[in-house]
Amino acid sequence: MQPSTDKAPPISVLHEDLLFNIFFENTYLDFDNFESSFDTFFFRERIPDGGTEALITAQHCSLVSRQWRSIYLSSPSIWGRLISVDDLKRKTENWRNEVMARTGEASLWVYGHLRDDETLHFVFPFLEQNWARVQMLFLIDNNPLEATQTRLTLADGQKRWAFLKEPAPQLQRICITMSSPMDEAYLPPARTLFSNNAPPLLRHFAVSDRIPQILSRRNLSSLSLSSKIPTEEFLKMLQEMPELLSLKISGDLISKPNQEACARVILPKLRMLFFGGGVSFLTAGTILQSITPSSDCCLCAPLESERLLDSGEYKQYETGLATFVLPYLSLHPPLSAVTLTLRNSCVVLQSGPAFVITFSARPPSVSSPAPLLKVLICSGAFSNVSTVRVENTWSTSPQDFIHIFPEAFPSATTLIATDDIIQTLLQLDRNRMSTLLPSLVTLEVRNGTYSPGDHGVKESPHEQFLKLRKDLGLPLSVLNLGFIVNNFPVDLDYFELEHPGLLVKWSLKFVSEFKGNSNFEEYRCGDGHPERLRFASLIMELREEPENMLFGVYIDWNYY
Repeated sequence: MQPSTDKAPPISVLHEDLLFNIFFENTYLDFDNFESSFDTFFFRERIPDGGTEALITAQHCSLVSRQWRSIYLSSPSIWGRLISVDDLKRKTENWRNEVMARTGEASLWVYGHLRDDETLHFVFPFLEQNWARVQMLFLIDNNPLEATQTRLTLADGQKRWAFLKEPAPQLQRICITMSSPMDEAYLPPARTLFSNNAPPLLRHFAVSDRIPQILSRRNLSSLSLSSKIPTEEFLKMLQEMPELLSLKISGDLISKPNQEACARVILPKLRMLFFGGGVSFLTAGTILQSITPSSDCCLCAPLESERLLDSGEYKQYETGLATFVLPYLSLHPPLSAVTLTLRNSCVVLQSGPAFVITFSARPPSVSSPAPLLKVLICSGAFSNVSTVRVENTWSTSPQDFIHIFPEAFPSATTLIATDDIIQTLLQLDRNRMSTLLPSLVTLEVRNGTYSPGDHGVKESPHEQFLKLRKDLGLPLSVLNLGFIVNNFPVDLDYFELEHPGLLVKWSLKFVSEFKGNSNFEEYRCGDGHPERLRFASLIMELREEPENMLFGVYIDWNYY
């Protein structure tokens, strides 16, 4: 018997107030997540490219039924949250005007990227006319010079942003990121922001190269600072912000070597501290030693230095680092994956999306190598990590990281590394290799590009690593070669007898680590078909397929 088609779907019988709450919830955007999911290399806030789709969802929902359309059209508060610059840019001028009209007198959330003239021409007039209604402003300047091929005069740029000098009675959050110091000159001076009247509701302040007014500071819960001011002045300013939950410093402050200890700053609610954008070890060390946060404060400090650090400077940094890291890791020990990235003379350790700390790969000779890291290892802070990824970025001497790697990850079952990193590990003596990653089961080789020059070696580093682990009585169970074109595509059919039981995985297509393993092939050595591991032969077959210019990876067919 067919079910009745007369019965209304459950959602259609919901009370209008409940439907409104659902529609209103669909407009919610986690601005805290936008500000914290920054790129640790460029250290910029991020908004999803192409918009958030909240406006598209509202548009579609308003067409479902007369009841739903009536709710949407009678609810300016919904439309007020949907001023997505990126979504509106893709629409016609008439539709943009319609959306803006539907906001009525409601509070406004305005957010997105400033990319081109079309965007600028509708965003700034709207903000100028409706600034008093803006509750959330989150704009990222994506270098409009490239899009427009013209640069505004200083006077025209300042006129465009002049609305910031007007009172903002409803403003709760402001984040403006400019693409260059030249563009920052368009913004009003800090003393003139909001007509020198602190917005009573303001809790989050992040404006390029601007410091919040004194009257705004006490209630702030998040602050992003890029102004180059003396460290002592900055710390005194922090004393006026006891409610801070999140602090981001994206430009180096003016710090003096061997300066006297600065005044202590108690921030009992601080849960997140970011460093980046050129912050030096000297500045970071001074701030870390001066701030007392909550014991649950997460630190994100992807620092780097092109010079050998001064012993006193680095010791000060590690002393301050310990006051943040030891309490935090005791509460939140890494349980899954850790990434080690080599940058110049530094090693950046990352666990999860936010916890990032930096050690010198070549600490001053007058001190013991990375003493804090030794404390962390002895405390078992990384004892439950299951996956270790090691990446080499701009480091001419990957062996520099050797002293911080062994013994740190006794429970790791997966190592993800490039062949140059594996070659570095092979330089350890056998006794040390026998204690390295004792629980290791899987080796994933992730070479960034294929290098024909490396093809001439008798055995690749990962082949040597497999053999050594077997000789030490610590054989691996899985070898994942990833995109085979990048990972020394030689014939490995000898694995059939050399490594029986080893599961070999590979892909002939570029596989993004974010898309799972659906494109992987695999073969277990000893199953009787060693020809499946003749990767050089497979590459020769690919030579006949012109489409194998895969994702910009060039295959030098003449080499084969």
